[in-house]
Amino acid sequence: MGKVPAQVFALLCIAWLLLGISACSLSEPAQLGAPTAGGPLAITILAPVPEQAFVAGTLVIVQARIENAGADLARVAVLLDGSLLGEQLAPNPSAAHILPLTVDWRSSNPGRYTLTVLAERASGSSARSDVDIEVLAHAAARPVASPEPLAGGVNLQIRHIRLQPNPPACGHEAQVQVGVHNSGNTAAPNIGILGWALELAESGEVSADGMLPAAEGLAAGEDIQISFPLLLRSLQPLPQRLRVTVDIGNHVPESDETDNGQSSEPFFVSAGNCGGA
Repeated sequence: MGKVPAQVFALLCIAWLLLGISACSLSEPAQLGAPTAGGPLAITILAPVPEQAFVAGTLVIVQARIENAGADLARVAVLLDGSLLGEQLAPNPSAAHILPLTVDWRSSNPGRYTLTVLAERASGSSARSDVDIEVLAHAAARPVASPEPLAGGVNLQIRHIRLQPNPPACGHEAQVQVGVHNSGNTAAPNIGILGWALELAESGEVSADGMLPAAEGLAAGEDIQISFPLLLRSLQPLPQRLRVTVDIGNHVPESDETDNGQSSEPFFVSAGNCGGA
């Protein structure tokens, strides 16, 4: 494997996408007050995929999620051939069960490389996940990641946001259904990380938010339906709305990066199991 010092790569940004005061996954309710993590740390690298090839100079986006994270997660780091690209200490102050992260870096010298995501607890236990990629001097006769979007390109949009029941009841699980559409003329490799935020309708102040891992790709003109459970544990006397954004961080090249979000109609959360307003 070709070894190149990490300093030859220009690290453009390191954005650790933390789940604010709530936690959300495809299999458990997003809620105020994150659940206590249990079990060993588990890391899934969502991008790049194993053996993916990039032309030198391409922006490589590393996306991963850490499961069973918990409040005692002491450190998360991303390595390139064992050299540190970036790290975050005490990265999970909200004790979220699932912690997504995104790191961007621009490839430089051709060669084969191993990207590693490492997570460590304060107790000393740890987990890691590796993915091997290749950087090419120029486009070869094999599929490579394009450094620029194609003309017309991908354009991801939220078509609808539906709550069932509507309005949701405090202390009762509701289902959120989101329609995502690719209005461009190029297939999207994935739709990136989907983020949601519960905000006051008038001021936009956020009271809860969360994220879902990157979903499958989307052909040109295609729609996908994404559902997740939502469990709210407090009442708010003012009208609220749910805002959903596809491809947080704009890591999928699009012809229009300004239309990735949409808000639901304002609603009041009913008392449910939470008593009076």
